[in-house]
Amino acid sequence: PLSKPAMSSASKLQQDLDCEIARLEQDLIVLKRRRNALSPVSQLPSEILSKIFYFGLHFLQADEKTRTEILPEDTRLSISHVDHHWRTVALESPELWSEIHVRDTTKTEYLTLAMDNSKMQPL
Repeated sequence: PLSKPAMSSASKLQQDLDCEIARLEQDLIVLKRRRNALSPVSQLPSEILSKIFYFGLHFLQADEKTRTEILPEDTRLSISHVDHHWRTVALESPELWSEIHVRDTTKTEYLTLAMDNSKMQPL
């Protein structure tokens, strides 16, 4: 079995490697953001991108046999998961969040977010 000094040394080495991995992961995030900023869509002003996102809320999904509505909340979720810039633009666009859709599958804990806490008026 390993002695305490040997385990301590191994633990320190692992900790150092974990720190180096974390630093490299941060460097990778920065590089990916720089690369994404070079794409043509990233050159669009935030106001234009926001309008595109808004118009995308009410699209239909079409396949060979059927056309179904894509839920606005799914569109918002997808938009906000593309990259850091899109997420920032989406979160800073009030028109994307001005409508609340309540369905029979909506979890009740989400409904409390939609209530005005100062007046506690139900929907």
